Amino acid sequence: MSALTQDEIRASAWAEVREPLERQLAPLGRHALAALAPRPGESVLDIGCGGGETALSLARAVAPDGTVVGVDLSAAVLNWRG
Repeated sequence: MSALTQDEIRASAWAEVREPLERQLAPLGRHALAALAPRPGESVLDIGCGGGETALSLARAVAPDGTVVGVDLSAAVLNWRG
């Protein structure tokens, strides 16, 4: 068994608090999405997308012809599957 990388350790810690953190930040995310007012066909870049919850909401808003690209510093968080 190999040792965990620092990124994997951070992702594990993030996964432990992900659900309550998402609930806590959800009102801010809804406010930001309302202010952004994404429309079908638009392209959006989500920097610091974490596990992708906001990116998925954006993708629904810009569907069917829009695009969303999510970028996060942590590859382990991007690859996380809960």
